[in-house]
Amino acid sequence: MSETVSLARSSLVTGVALVLVAGGLAGYLVKPSGPPAGDHLAALKSQSMDEQREALVSIGDDLKTDLAKKGEYDCCLVNPCNECLYDEGSCECRADIVAGEHPCGECIGEILAGNGMPELKPYFAQAIAHKVGTKHEGHLQEIIDDMYPEV
Repeated sequence: MSETVSLARSSLVTGVALVLVAGGLAGYLVKPSGPPAGDHLAALKSQSMDEQREALVSIGDDLKTDLAKKGEYDCCLVNPCNECLYDEGSCECRADIVAGEHPCGECIGEILAGNGMPELKPYFAQAIAHKVGTKHEGHLQEIIDDMYPEV
């Protein structure tokens, strides 16, 4: 009976050794199909263009929110601009408008499209005219009055 137990143990040890060797060999030969863990850029690039855009927008929104909490992102738009995030890493467009200075280009376009903060309406025309020329202030005010009629 001891020979039978010894033979069973020997077979078990041999079987376990074969499984470990086969597993190690498979792990060496089979390459992972995706990017390595932690390679976020490669993971992003493996996504569709729509998924990449959604990820970029989400990251930008998170950055703007974090900067706003620190007082470093104070935009004049209802949905804060991206231009200042990409160009400066902060935004002072609201303060610029109140001071009669022009905001960034994205904010100018969005204000004229009706997407500025309505409470800043009294400052929009003069601030934008600072960039495009004071001779246009009257026309700018007409556009702003049309885009923000309830203010």
